[in-house]
Amino acid sequence: MPRRPGAVCSGLDRGTSLGIKVKTRLGPETGDVIGYSLAAPGDTNAAGEPVWYGGSKLAPDLSINRIRERLPDQEVADHPQYVADPAEPWRHTTTAIQAARTVLGSDDDAAAQGHLAAFGDALYNIASATTGPHRAELRAAAMAFNRARRSATRADHQAATALRKAAKELAHASNEPGGLAISLLFATVHLARAAAKWHEQRGHEQQAAAAEEAFRHLQAGYQQAATPALADLAHRAPRAATASRYEQDVRVALPDHADRILADPAWTALTTTLAHAETAGHSPRRLLAEVGTQRELDSAEHPAEVLNWRITAQPNRRTQAARMRSATSGSAAMSATPHPPATPVAMRPEERSRHR
Repeated sequence: MPRRPGAVCSGLDRGTSLGIKVKTRLGPETGDVIGYSLAAPGDTNAAGEPVWYGGSKLAPDLSINRIRERLPDQEVADHPQYVADPAEPWRHTTTAIQAARTVLGSDDDAAAQGHLAAFGDALYNIASATTGPHRAELRAAAMAFNRARRSATRADHQAATALRKAAKELAHASNEPGGLAISLLFATVHLARAAAKWHEQRGHEQQAAAAEEAFRHLQAGYQQAATPALADLAHRAPRAATASRYEQDVRVALPDHADRILADPAWTALTTTLAHAETAGHSPRRLLAEVGTQRELDSAEHPAEVLNWRITAQPNRRTQAARMRSATSGSAAMSATPHPPATPVAMRPEERSRHR
């Protein structure tokens, strides 16, 4: 199946938001994109004209063929379908980025490289979907990580399909759902740090430095967004009896980490988040046990903060149940609708004579 020009161009258009000029070359018969060139802002010749560079001249994995490898199947619609919960794209992207961090800890270098490339794309979409003063840091992180996504390791782009799909959904998200957006940003901070270590372990000095630079920008952006959010959560903490019950839940669910969690300055904010989760249909004790195993808390400087954003990213079970009931009742109503009786077909005269 030929690839539509828009499929490739949509990937290149992210550069235009950064002031980069993009020029594509189309095939005369198919109309497919067969090449492209880029010009950096302010990079002109003596005549004042842009200086163009072909993608493959900039880096091997920026050739049109390597970009196509990273594009999703074109049978999928260019724009994701409407989703009932506007927070879903943010939640899906957070989950996919958390999964990517696990892949970086595996022995599958090709899959890890594929996830790093996908993460580089995702950062541009996250920056575009984000509002607030920390958006500038996310854009800077996306530009910095562009140098960390390339290495001599051949990438398995199919392995990162879930991350690419989630990031594509996010590109068309209708809003930024507060705390969930910060949960996503928190996940990017840790993946960027893991990427720097991954490259460093393999002797990729330039890529490790680029990932570390992206990490610093993401960390700064996270602090800008999270500091007032955590303060607001702490201000809305539940009553003492409820907080005491959550303290007991922590000691039962995570006994090895309980003292550090309760001593963390983010503990009060976490009690508010636990109250929200309980209202959404979760068991705080069970939820703490589940999210506590998703990340090694021993190395976390602020374990309560880690748990806070992990729990924030969990879906609302009551909303999910209501949506499932609505879908089920709708399907049942359709199946219960009586079908009109079949219209009798008039017999021709010769057929009537045969039946006499």
